[in-house]
Amino acid sequence: MVVSSVIIIGLVFLCGKSVEGQCTDGFIKHGDSCYHFSRDTETWLDALVSCEKIYGGHLAEIEDAKENNFLINEVETLGARYWIGGNDLRVEGEWKWYTSNTDITYSTWLPGNPSGGVEDCLEIVDSDGKGPLKPAWNDLQCHSFQKYICETPINEGQIIG
Repeated sequence: MVVSSVIIIGLVFLCGKSVEGQCTDGFIKHGDSCYHFSRDTETWLDALVSCEKIYGGHLAEIEDAKENNFLINEVETLGARYWIGGNDLRVEGEWKWYTSNTDITYSTWLPGNPSGGVEDCLEIVDSDGKGPLKPAWNDLQCHSFQKYICETPINEGQIIG
């Protein structure tokens, strides 16, 4: 009995699966979710597909200040721009989370944003520390190449290649 338990735990470890209540390697736990900050860059749509197909999740959907502050602190530490799951592709000016198709009710837009027009996808940007602005949200053309943040539920770790 003990031997089979050790074998199962070993197989879970070797396959890169998360242990219940923890995140898969390469993900950071916060609240009930695990977050992966990509190293590669993709267009918004390709980032969306990568989150789903590779990581079994979706582009991050920010529901409240606590989650936003966590992600912004990570972005500030990493010093980059990251796609998250918001867009107004369906109706100009109506910002929604893509995966859940819910309205964006909490936001921290940079001043002057969203700017409208052809900038239909949402990113978190780092201020570079060169001004009074903290990292915040910006709309950008969806075909731009950015890093991205994937979100998965905490108990559903995925195999990472």
